[in-house]
Amino acid sequence: MSHAAILNRFRLRLIFILFGLVVLAGCSLAENIMMNARETTRFQVSGNQLQMDGIINSKTPGQLRDLLQGNPDLQEIVMGYVPGSVDDAANLVAARMVRAAGLNTRLLPGAVIASGGVEFFLAGVERYPAPGILVGVHSWSGFNVEGRDLARGDPAHQPYLAFFEDMGIDRRFYWFTLTAATSEDIHMMSPAEIARFGLFTR
Repeated sequence: MSHAAILNRFRLRLIFILFGLVVLAGCSLAENIMMNARETTRFQVSGNQLQMDGIINSKTPGQLRDLLQGNPDLQEIVMGYVPGSVDDAANLVAARMVRAAGLNTRLLPGAVIASGGVEFFLAGVERYPAPGILVGVHSWSGFNVEGRDLARGDPAHQPYLAFFEDMGIDRRFYWFTLTAATSEDIHMMSPAEIARFGLFTR
């Protein structure tokens, strides 16, 4: 399969899953609670690696904590298809656990990471790319508010800005994600954009 065919295939997959996430963003509080009531992140230990796929939700930090405690020899998280989160606060908690544990993050060939999945990936001490990957970003939203519509001094930005600062990522990347696309759309980062913001360390 050609590189272009691989990219098109994963773009289609990402469009479908992001459509589901956009629908979820407009759901009622009760429906959001239901979506956070079950585990939607899949982890599997393989030697010193932790394979990861799925959507990050409020259950993810607990899953990750148990896995880290039970597998002290883990060295890196290998991400395949992580298109985002339905709980931004939980995502940041889980991502900080990755950095606190000193883990690296690695993408599989053809991996798709987007939205909160990108933030999670950036928690890796060392961050490894792979061929045929897609990295998608957009503005966060919640409680009928778009992050991109808030003034830069609004306190709602602070958890994200603090996270990127603690991960050693230029805060300009955060502002880039807000302006790159609305929460109902997605911007696939170009190789030049990925390099400009230093998303990969290797």
